[in-house]
Amino acid sequence: MKAAQILYPVFCFIALGSCELNRLHHSTSQEGTRLQPTPKIYPVDPRVHVDLPSTDPLDPSTFPRDISNAFAYSRYSIGVAASSQSIHDAKTKSELGEGLKNVLNSSPISPEVISETYKTTLSDAEKIKASKHVKDLFPESLLEGTLSEKSFLFAKRLARCTSGTGASLKQCCEAFLTPMLLFSDDAIPPLYSQAKEAKKVDVSIFLKDDDRNSAVFKHSGARVWLSQCNYPVTSFPKDLANFKSQFGDYSKWSGDFHPYSMAKQGPRRIYRKSVPAVSVAETLGENCLPKETEVVIQSLTGITTFGVFDSKGLRIEFSEFPIANGSNSIRLAPDSCLGCHLKLDTRKFNVRIPSYIALGLEVMEHHKIKIKGDRAACALPGESIVW
Repeated sequence: MKAAQILYPVFCFIALGSCELNRLHHSTSQEGTRLQPTPKIYPVDPRVHVDLPSTDPLDPSTFPRDISNAFAYSRYSIGVAASSQSIHDAKTKSELGEGLKNVLNSSPISPEVISETYKTTLSDAEKIKASKHVKDLFPESLLEGTLSEKSFLFAKRLARCTSGTGASLKQCCEAFLTPMLLFSDDAIPPLYSQAKEAKKVDVSIFLKDDDRNSAVFKHSGARVWLSQCNYPVTSFPKDLANFKSQFGDYSKWSGDFHPYSMAKQGPRRIYRKSVPAVSVAETLGENCLPKETEVVIQSLTGITTFGVFDSKGLRIEFSEFPIANGSNSIRLAPDSCLGCHLKLDTRKFNVRIPSYIALGLEVMEHHKIKIKGDRAACALPGESIVW
């Protein structure tokens, strides 16, 4: 699917509503202290979502139309797997093919072994168990069906890879990158499945433009691969305690309190640090405690990685977002993160601080999960409140 065929905004799934954007309020904190609002409305310039001078972030007709979802997601997947900024800048299939080849060259796991794991299936009981585990984290939300089941199945295939080969999860993820991006749920071609050594696979064969039967990059394959492999290939912190040991206690960073976050349709606290460039967003529940914490890390080389932690501070592969029908949806991460952190023209996922205006996010007047009482009640004394 080409970019021109995708509804604007490109990946976002939040419905449009109505919003009074210019109101400022005074509130009272939990301790009864009078709070002063920030003197500005959440001021992110929409141009953070475009790189090309000729593009207008509010006019999708000005965006280039030559980068598909599948290409954008596959490029990101290969870039994080190879830890390569040059891949994130790639514009052709052959460049991505070179990236896949570089990952394959260092893999100790044969394509023959990886292909064998594709015989693995999930029983109905396993699907129910896996779904229940995720839904228990977000009891009032709906679990996104097909992609979630594919992620559960992929997790089982990865487990079979690590147990059968003795390889690390990171090595198995790297070995799965090519088939997930090029074949996904399709039949594995013999030229790949019969290869005894990963480095002997000629990736270019599967990318030929003149062969209608050759595989192209698979959007769903990239999203599922990221759901299970984003963390191990990037060595992402396993929990918030580990995150704080690496980056510091973010509660001491500068930040803002958003009584009504456009992305989450509810209260959210956001902390930011410049060196290294890190953002931490806490989505708050009715008790004013974090029920989910999202993290964006931008390396010195420009590679942006995403992670989500649950209410217990444990790393999870899912995130909760409001959807158009008024409820919340449990979606794959970082897939759900990528949708709001992208450049609309170059289709790179490197916007650390998004603009809700560029993304078309507004208040959902009929969102079913309401925030009871004063939306600013969770603000801390002296905290900057952003409306």
